[in-house]
Amino acid sequence: MLVHLLQQAMSGADNAQIEATFKQAPELSYKLMRLVNSVGMGLRSPIASLSHALVILGQRQLQRWLQLLLFAHGSGGASQNPLLGLAAARGRLMELLAEKQSSDVASRDRAFMTGILSLLDVLLETPMDEVIAEISLPEDVGRALLTRSGPLGHLLRVVEALEQPDTAALPELLAAGDPCSPDDIAKIQVKALAWSNSIVQATQGS
Repeated sequence: MLVHLLQQAMSGADNAQIEATFKQAPELSYKLMRLVNSVGMGLRSPIASLSHALVILGQRQLQRWLQLLLFAHGSGGASQNPLLGLAAARGRLMELLAEKQSSDVASRDRAFMTGILSLLDVLLETPMDEVIAEISLPEDVGRALLTRSGPLGHLLRVVEALEQPDTAALPELLAAGDPCSPDDIAKIQVKALAWSNSIVQATQGS
């Protein structure tokens, strides 16, 4: 159901179609309502309907929440999936790195998506090429996920290097300040981890 919802959001389906799908999954509807009501939306009053929640989120943010919910509901529906925090951190870190390179919102969104989806093969215990076949992805995102090539693949390799105990490969990946200088990377990583922690709390309930 989540994959179907993500396909709808990414293909530009209208809110009425997406709402109808949510109504077939009461638990997901509850999760969506809780997320919109709790994650710093600056709302003066609580969201009382699915249609209102979808309007407040918008297509861009809806795609993000659905990508994260894949991890919150992964591994047989386990509610405390450790991959959620790692995926959220990857997505946000890649977005922040992409922001250093370009002011283009679409490219930052693709970077976020690449980071989030880079762990789906682990979550679903399915080869990445089979995972990608189920979701219509931009070509550069798919290439980054499968072969770590292209600009997004480079950012993903930077993020993966940061996760390793031995970061010896990092200086070469950050050569010439691309996507940022070694001095900046730690600050960016702290921002990404702080964001991912808040998302995990809101998604899983704390």
